[in-house]
Amino acid sequence: MDRRIKCVRSEDLSVLYWAPEFYRNYTALLQHLGVKASTVELPYVIHSNVHGSSEFYVQPGTSSGLHEILKPSLEHRYPHDFQRYDWMISCIGSINSFFRWGSQRPSFYTTNQVTLLPFLCPFNYVGLKTAAVRIFGCSEEFWENVIKPFHGLNLSTVHIDDVPGTAFETLDAISPLRSSRSSMTWNLGNSQEVFQRATAKCSVKLGCRVRQINFLQEKGCPQQVVVDDQGHSETFDRVVLACPATTSANLLRPANWIEWSLLQGVEYHDEDWLDVPVHQDASCLPMKHHQSLLERAAFLIDVDADGRAGGGVNVEYTHNLGAFSPSARSLGVAPADCPMFMTQCLHHTRRLDPSKEVQRFSAPRGHPCLSTHNMIITQMLHLVQGRRGLYCSNWTSPGNGHDLACTSGLAVASAIGAQYPLQEEFRSRIESWEGQTPLEQKSQPQAPEPEAEDADPEPQSTRLKPEHPGHDSAAPQSTMPDPPPIHPYFVEVFRGMGQVVFCNSSLSGVFIAGALMLGDPQTGVMALLGCSSATLLARSVGLERGFVSDGLAGYNGALVGCALSVFQPALPLMPAALGALGPFSSGALGDLLLTLLVGGLSAPVAAKLGPLMAPVPQWTVVFNVLALTVLSGCAAIKYLSSPQSPSKPRKPKQPKQRDLIRLIKEHPSHFIGDLIEAMMVSVSQIFVVNSPLTGLLITVGIFCYSPAAAGLTLGGAMLGNLSALISGIDYDQVMEGLWGYNAALSSLAVGIFFVPRGLPYAGLVAAGAVGSTMVTVAVKQLMDLADLPCMTVPFCLMASACFLLGGRVPGLVHAKAPHSPEVNLHAYRAF
Repeated sequence: MDRRIKCVRSEDLSVLYWAPEFYRNYTALLQHLGVKASTVELPYVIHSNVHGSSEFYVQPGTSSGLHEILKPSLEHRYPHDFQRYDWMISCIGSINSFFRWGSQRPSFYTTNQVTLLPFLCPFNYVGLKTAAVRIFGCSEEFWENVIKPFHGLNLSTVHIDDVPGTAFETLDAISPLRSSRSSMTWNLGNSQEVFQRATAKCSVKLGCRVRQINFLQEKGCPQQVVVDDQGHSETFDRVVLACPATTSANLLRPANWIEWSLLQGVEYHDEDWLDVPVHQDASCLPMKHHQSLLERAAFLIDVDADGRAGGGVNVEYTHNLGAFSPSARSLGVAPADCPMFMTQCLHHTRRLDPSKEVQRFSAPRGHPCLSTHNMIITQMLHLVQGRRGLYCSNWTSPGNGHDLACTSGLAVASAIGAQYPLQEEFRSRIESWEGQTPLEQKSQPQAPEPEAEDADPEPQSTRLKPEHPGHDSAAPQSTMPDPPPIHPYFVEVFRGMGQVVFCNSSLSGVFIAGALMLGDPQTGVMALLGCSSATLLARSVGLERGFVSDGLAGYNGALVGCALSVFQPALPLMPAALGALGPFSSGALGDLLLTLLVGGLSAPVAAKLGPLMAPVPQWTVVFNVLALTVLSGCAAIKYLSSPQSPSKPRKPKQPKQRDLIRLIKEHPSHFIGDLIEAMMVSVSQIFVVNSPLTGLLITVGIFCYSPAAAGLTLGGAMLGNLSALISGIDYDQVMEGLWGYNAALSSLAVGIFFVPRGLPYAGLVAAGAVGSTMVTVAVKQLMDLADLPCMTVPFCLMASACFLLGGRVPGLVHAKAPHSPEVNLHAYRAF
């Protein structure tokens, strides 16, 4: 708004600019709708006072000349880092190109992504910070003061350390750090014009919240009943959910465990800078070079050494809309006469003039995290896409961009049966490249376009065809498969499998069950039987509903099944007549019956033990008590029922410490490989399975619930194995994972029940792992006297000791509602 000439023009705040070579569908859509765009140059300016005085950086080559004006420059402070950055972008681009089968085509999507080669690119599994600092040698200070603030602007968050390193190529192509480029922005309109023109022939309901979507099956054809908050309901053949993932999960009725696990698993970064002021207060710009910044800088990235409340570096982003707005230029108003700013993540000392604040802009749940976690969910979305609903949004595509979201909508429309609406625009481009005359309007009849929905965050249903008697039975939507009938009982069983490693997730339980089936099918079956028996008995006797639904009734039964499958205590006690049925029947039948009985009893025993142990969690105490009781009882019966002959005392096996030292000196690479394999085997030994593949898949299951928890599990296993080797434990035993699984569980327990805050937390994680190994030494010596395995007794003892330190040692804070390290930290900060 120009106060001098009293004229108002709107300015877009959600889609500020785009790179047309990446935003192909979005650009074609604007052309199709007749929305005009302008080409602009958008200088990014970094201002930093970290070293006590104002220093600047702007991309070289800008037509505005800011690169020559803004002095002193950070280029003089980080000359070697800028060189390493250039080398890094070149190397990552070449490596990415190789794994794209040599393609140089700029795109958010990987060329030939249906093949396996793109998934093998090593930078898929390396974070941005690791790539920049550890691999290519940029300094930590350069990362914190230049790279992270610069590229954090495009990702709408400064928490970009763990964004996959492959993204560097695309990020630098859209907003290059070392060169200038032109981009597209709105001419005299904005993104609202796009939605208005796209929905001109559609019925759009605003201010009408969708409350739930019920799925019905009538005469072999699925129907969706959409119920709004006004109490009205309408029936549709298809419903498209173009809304946040968590909203989609809450709308679906009845709940489907696969959809619930995937949709609720999407992570967003709803930080305080997503609710920001739009204002005309030019004091947000530095005093030095103030006029040049006001007139020419599109974005100011202000790094303040003491800008964070409580101390520390803060990054403040100011969008200088007046410097590049075509709307303002069309009025003939200079930027200095019509300042327009949007400032994000204000410094705690920043005080804007309230009289100059025009409005506030908010985008909750508008930015899913660009993380490996979310991209795994994206790759798994085909498991639920189209079964009961169709999903299109920025979270359904591998990233977070307007073209990606637009493309997801086009893909959903195509899946329903609509023709691709932008063929003419792309054909015109191709023919113009070939020097031919563009074709005239297509004479082919177009399929009726589905009614689009507004981009309002409130979910709107996309109506394709209302249900009524005699509707077209040949419509393509009649082939929609039925939703899988998953009973809540099965969800609770798989949650019980996940709860063995503190994951309240049926998806994690599915991964774990599959891992056990691959490593040892018999153990996998027995684990599921034990968990199923315990869950069924808990439901039958009416135990507390939350206790059952969260899987807490079943995890002890799962472990009982694993232990009985491996140690087979009932084998010597089976009648000889059953031997004729085969080794599996004679050996496993008794253990199967014991698993059903003892596994089932674990649920009511756990329900009684929990209050007695409070506030300390009961861990796997029930499993240890029941399993060791069965093993010792069966051993006693065997001893009493069979004639005994004198036996020679066993000599303890000497540890291979000398062999270990020789191995480390002569074959260090073999030793490292053995340690990695032992780490995975240790994870599998939690379920009494000796398989590195099983351990890897179990870790993937934990990762689906919490990446930090997966890291703690692996770290604990590694620390436990190393401490065992240092203590002189037999090398072969360590490599079999027998000394790492208790340590892995102890580290994981600390991560689940404590808030991750600084060195005390890290020290407790490490102490829990190392301490579990030391406790295992003592427990194992005691158990060896009775020829019994130590099970998870060391873990229970060490985890209890760690838990009791909470609140007694400064810095160790119990999680108010234990969930995962990420959620615990978020809840603590919010509180």
